[in-house]
Amino acid sequence: MSPPVGPTGLAQKCNGHDDPDGIGLRYRVGANYGAFRTTLIFTNGENVKLQQMAVTGAFELRPAKRVTLTFAAGGIFAGQLQNATDTYLTGAGAVASFGVSYFLLDQGKWTPFVMLSGSLSVSAIQAPVTNYYAADLRAAVAAGYTFFQRLTAYATARVFGGPVFWNHLTATDISHYQVGAGLVLGLPANFDLSVEVIPLGEQRVSAGVGMSF
Repeated sequence: MSPPVGPTGLAQKCNGHDDPDGIGLRYRVGANYGAFRTTLIFTNGENVKLQQMAVTGAFELRPAKRVTLTFAAGGIFAGQLQNATDTYLTGAGAVASFGVSYFLLDQGKWTPFVMLSGSLSVSAIQAPVTNYYAADLRAAVAAGYTFFQRLTAYATARVFGGPVFWNHLTATDISHYQVGAGLVLGLPANFDLSVEVIPLGEQRVSAGVGMSF
């Protein structure tokens, strides 16, 4: 699974203090909560439903006007694995990731901005039989519009893949995509709030708070 964060770089774009001729605010720290569910298909043909919740912290670095790097890590909790006959409650876990985003097109008067991003994450969870391990590589595109220099609404689509290891077997997601939308609200003193809902493909909801400096 990937950490519960939306597309990186958006908070710096909608905090009302971005410098159009330079990099603007270079750093951001944030805290995020997310929950997701998906269905895994194992090499023996078995389908297993997976649900997890996670809390992560993130650090964003903006080395160039159009580029943002994101480092995130946190804990996983309150999850379960469910096959046709049994439900296995999972214990505590951890997740870490690295991501990069690039603003391909700036917002125009009548046209949205377009942003590309990618991420690599790894996770480990305590689970019955054997511990659960996963790796995840994602590519995404987001398009949206910032209103009043403070409120950014965007739509996003992601594709991903990576192996899952559990119960002495290997698996992958049945759905290798996500489609959804989100909002980022810039607040005074460079704080921001964000929320993202992904109803299609691997389903996920996430919310976060951050501060840019």
